[in-house]
Order: sequence, then C-alpha cells, then structure tokens
Amino acid sequence: MQSTLVIGLGKTGWSCVKFLKQQGIAVCVIDTRTAPPYLQQLQEAYPDVEYYCGAWPEQLFMREFADIVISPGLAGHDPMLQRFLVKNNHFIGDIELFARYVRAPVVAITGSNGKSSVTTLLGQVAKQVGVQVAVGGNLGTPILELLHQDVELYILELSSFQLETTYSLKPKVAALLNTSPDHMDRYASFEEYQDAKARIFLNSDYQVYHHEEHWLKDKYINIIKNNSVLFGVNSNSNLDTEKQVQDNQWRLIKDQNQGELWLGQGDQKIVNTRFMTLFGQHHFENALAVLAISDLLKFPLHVVTDEICSFTGLPHRCQLVNVLNNVYWFNDSKATNIGAAIASIQSVGEQTKNKVVLLAGGQGKSADFTSLEQSVKRFTRVVIVFGEDAEQLQQCLSPWVCVMRTHSLATAVAMAATVAQSGDSVLLAPACASFDMFENFEARGEAFIHEVSRQRS
Repeated sequence: MQSTLVIGLGKTGWSCVKFLKQQGIAVCVIDTRTAPPYLQQLQEAYPDVEYYCGAWPEQLFMREFADIVISPGLAGHDPMLQRFLVKNNHFIGDIELFARYVRAPVVAITGSNGKSSVTTLLGQVAKQVGVQVAVGGNLGTPILELLHQDVELYILELSSFQLETTYSLKPKVAALLNTSPDHMDRYASFEEYQDAKARIFLNSDYQVYHHEEHWLKDKYINIIKNNSVLFGVNSNSNLDTEKQVQDNQWRLIKDQNQGELWLGQGDQKIVNTRFMTLFGQHHFENALAVLAISDLLKFPLHVVTDEICSFTGLPHRCQLVNVLNNVYWFNDSKATNIGAAIASIQSVGEQTKNKVVLLAGGQGKSADFTSLEQSVKRFTRVVIVFGEDAEQLQQCLSPWVCVMRTHSLATAVAMAATVAQSGDSVLLAPACASFDMFENFEARGEAFIHEVSRQRS
C-alpha cells in the first residue's frame, strides 16, 4: 500500500498525520527543520511512522505516494517541492482531506480582510438558531479535528494558500468578501492571488461576493451562477435611485427622512446601524455578508439581526484597548495587509474626525505601500513606522504626512504617547506581517496592549 506523504510537522501537518492514521493510512512525514514543533508527539504517538527531519533522502523524490499533503505555509511552486511531482500528480492540503470525508453542508468563506470576523459571527448565529455547527479552517482549531458525525453544518474560513490545494470541496455557500493585494511575496501578480481566492467557488451551490469584485463575473462566468448574491456598501446609498430599489443586493441604505443608516436588501431596511456595537464601513460590510449567507441558509432573520447588533468583534481587530488623557488607543494588529490597514484607518478616522496617529511596519510581503496614500493624507496627522520595511514605508508616505521612524513597537508606542493630542486616536494598523519581530499578529497585538498600559505611569 502506498504511503501518504505529509510535508511539514506544524499544527496543520500534525492534524493531518493524526487524521490519516485514524483512517488506517500509512504515513511518511518530512520537515526541513531538525526539530519541528510536533516531533515529540509524533514519536510518542506513532513510533512506527517513517519520518525525516532536516535533510531529505534523495530517494524520496522518486517515490510514488497515494497523496502528498503540504501545509498552507509551503508554496507548491518551490523548486524542491516540485521535484516530488516527477512521480506524483499534485499537492493537496488539509481542506482537501476534509472535503473527501465531510458529509454535512459546508459554508466556505475567504477574502483578503474580514473573513475571521464573518466566520465567527456566522458561527454564533448558527448556534443561536440551534444548529450543531463546527467553525474552523484557517481560524482556530484545524478542521480535521472537527470532523464529527453529529455536526450539522461546517463554517470554514479559508485562505488563498489553503484553496490552492483544494479540489473536492463542494460548499453549499461559498463567499468571497473582498480582494486587495496581499502575499505578493508568494504570488507573481495580484491576478494570480485573485485566481487562488476564486477557487472557493468551484463546485459551490451558491456564491456570495462583494459587488465591486467585477473581475469575478467577467473571468469566471462558468463558475458564477445565476443564483449568486451580491453585497457591499455602495458609494451612493440613497433610497431614491431606481436601480438600487430594484436591486436585490445586500447593501447600506441611507434613510433620507431620518438621516439614519440601515443594512438592508434592495429597498428593504433591516438593521438600523445605530443599534450595532461596531460602527464603520468594514463592520457594515461584514454584517451584510452574514445577512446574505444567513438568508441562503434560511436562518430566522430576528436571530441574525440580534447577533449582528450584539457582536463586539475579535481581539486585535480595530480593538479599543484604552483611553488615556482623552487619547484613544486602537489595536488592529490583524491589519497585516494594505487593504486591512486602509479599512482600519478609515473607520477610526471617521470616528475621531481625521485625528489619527498611525503605527505601521513589519514585513511588507513585497506590497506597494503607495496604495496607503489617500487614506493617510485624509485621516492621519502623524505616522510612526517601525520594523523590517520601515524605510520603504517612510519613503512612500513622507511626501504626504509627517513620518517618524523607530526601531521597535515599544518605542513607537512611547513616541505616539508624546505626539498624540487630546481627542486623537493612536492606531496600530501595521499593513505588514509581524514575523520580523513577533511570533504572530496576536503576539504583536498583546505587546502593543502591554506597552499602552505602561503609558499610565
């Protein structure tokens, strides 16, 4: 019997090994690290498993495997990994393994920004409806650990990396929230990144996507069906536009008589945004996506609206962490790309009348920071940059705003405390990955919160 090769013994790889062994499948595990995170667990739980850490035997590249499972962080176009394809067809990931065994309906959600919030909020709605739901994928628990016969609905957050190696998933609803340039250190072009995202619609029953993603219908007309659903905040949200009244799109509606903003569909007003805990365009768009998906799942509307209004968001996502001397401190460490940073700057800037002190920096992932220009010019007073790509950020933004540069997040917070004025908001929205200084964006966010707390003294 041919073995299945698992490449990478991190969190995802370990979940794949455990799942495959539970199915009685022979496994071979390899990792370029001499001591990968789950090596001890592998040795203790499965002493019979063949594994190679560090250098890989040359004969491995000429073996035929039943499947080759790679972790999402590994790029399939890597020259060393490509050598395995001499004798094998393609790489798969944990989502593909999941797709081969899952029996309950699946909602699959992707996007450059907002996917964790939408996935989490939709999961809360499903629980309140009384559905036995499992939430996972790129969020929290590895999805293979959630496979269970009692689950009635799976809600998955999927990254472009995961979608690259997924072929058999058949979502009841597939949603693409938005796309903006990200992971340009992995993809040759923005179009290639978008193509990876669009794979979520393969074999799907219903497609939900942002109305500004025009490229989808133009390029993927054979995948985007007549029963697709659009959502998003329009530039013109007035009720008196005939096209919008007839449109079935989930959108933001401005009541001209009362001056209030509503979430709705077509001309039907459903959620008054003043009752929402979270305010701002990207929060509205996340809520509209949840409304659109919930409608397709036939969830009771009153349950959906209650959960939307009470949702307080996730940690490290435009999170108000403190107010000191009438200065508001926001942690959006999850803003690891330019699109997320722009949404965050706009949201906080609109709330505090364009008085933002922005903290940005880290690993830029080959991004073009000039895209930040408009939001920085409009909403910020000062930008403090730090980290690996601080110099590039400074060069891009200094023509438009006062830019200060420092070597660490701690000193950036201290500098922000010095320059911030009463009524300002200090916003950590890095527009970069955290791996130059921190283990992940969560660790960066916690460090920010700690440094802010020190400003009391």
